[in-house]
Amino acid sequence: MTDERTFSQAELDQVIKERLERERTKTDTVQKEVADQLAALQAKHAAQTTEFDKVKEEASELPTLKRAKLVEDLAREHKLDPRLTGRITGDTKEEIEADIAGLKADLEALTAGGIPSIPGSEPAKPKRTSTQSVLDEVQRVNDMRNTRRPK
Repeated sequence: MTDERTFSQAELDQVIKERLERERTKTDTVQKEVADQLAALQAKHAAQTTEFDKVKEEASELPTLKRAKLVEDLAREHKLDPRLTGRITGDTKEEIEADIAGLKADLEALTAGGIPSIPGSEPAKPKRTSTQSVLDEVQRVNDMRNTRRPK
């Protein structure tokens, strides 16, 4: 005969209850670890999203900054007064250079007492030859040019 032990229903219930409790504890621990890992990943994702948005915003400003640098460099290369760079139009090197050349020609005509040639404009009568008056006249001519120029 073998000595097999028999369990009462109460003992069997107690063994099952203890085993279920151990499994619940393991499950709770695993769920907590997963929740912590998820929270860490979400925080990391939020930080990366913020960084991405910042880089994206900076990248969107790049064409404007490149154009401003190009205008500045070309104005310096063509010896144009830095105060006039804000009046320069065009997006490509060729367009900017053409506008600078036109602006310089208008300046030379004004300082020589001539009249800038802008189609549809009325001739301006030079009154003063000071630098400020020349700049004022260039502004007026440039404004007229910009209103006639298609965008």
